[in-house]
Amino acid sequence: MTVWQWDPSLYSGSADYYATGRMPYPPSAVQAIQQTLGLDGTGRLLDVGSGPGSLTFPLARSFAETVAVDADAAMVEAGRAEAESLGLHSISWHALRAEELGAELGKFRVVTFAQSFHWMEQARVANIVAGLLEEGGSVVHVAASTDKGTGETPRTALRFPQPPWAEIRELVTRYLGEERRAGQGVRPLEMFDGEIEVFAAAGFGDPRIIEVPHNVARVRTVKEVMAAVYSLSYSAPHLFGERRDEFDHELRELLTSHAASGVMFAEQVGSVRLTFWDAPAVPVAPVKPVKKAKTPAPRKAPAARKAATPRKAAAGKTTTRKSAAGKTAAKSASAEPGVPAPRPKTRRATKKAAQ
Repeated sequence: MTVWQWDPSLYSGSADYYATGRMPYPPSAVQAIQQTLGLDGTGRLLDVGSGPGSLTFPLARSFAETVAVDADAAMVEAGRAEAESLGLHSISWHALRAEELGAELGKFRVVTFAQSFHWMEQARVANIVAGLLEEGGSVVHVAASTDKGTGETPRTALRFPQPPWAEIRELVTRYLGEERRAGQGVRPLEMFDGEIEVFAAAGFGDPRIIEVPHNVARVRTVKEVMAAVYSLSYSAPHLFGERRDEFDHELRELLTSHAASGVMFAEQVGSVRLTFWDAPAVPVAPVKPVKKAKTPAPRKAPAARKAATPRKAAAGKTTTRKSAAGKTAAKSASAEPGVPAPRPKTRRATKKAAQ
């Protein structure tokens, strides 16, 4: 089995092409999410792997607050700029890997993964998300193909020819090789279609799966199809290096030669699969980043109290331990290494140890 490791260059340079090259999710898919989960404009949404907001924007109005997270900073900036232009101030944007999500983000009514979960450390992320869901919350996995259509011949003839995706793939292969690139590595096929088992292992129950048909034709221009090619991880702009202009020229010539009037294409848009998981019945504690334990500061009496009596100095020690560890730690202070045990013979010390 090929082991793939994420790196920051995965979608480097693709943000400028994503909004133009990717077809939007159909309204019927968004409505299916709203109806299935009974969304009413309340609660919080966490969209993980949001890109520039392909699913974030259609769903944001169904929540009081939305948090969009993506590992690619350029994608996040593109989404933030679009939100500003639309006046959507209920969305906050974070350049963050899914594996870095923490309890500081709060709890969420819904967590969505739209064509993003396969790029993550799936077992870890599923466990993190289980801890971020509020009681009665849900995870939604969205599977679709938004870069291109089905390639099938529809019952009703299309107005324009379909993009030559097989020839586009051959062109990419000629420049980048047979194996599909993914950042600095290659993309293994076993990364896909394992989410059901992963969420089951994280404590989620049986999923609900809804197929949303979307048998419509979409007209696309040469510019949009070129943008779709550059929006893909295996043909992201940075992969072509110094040959980028050469590839761009060949791609444009290929598409122009197949398009109606050298400009127009049309293709059949495929269905969308929605998979819903309800939050685990047993609440899961949010996963927190591992932090290095702090070494307690030396306990020194204030300068003004250097001449304190032994009894007062001992009392000062007890007060210092309580303030450093907090109320919770005081209950088990005697079990902590380096922390003096309470003095049972002193009434004042016994009273503090019991707090």
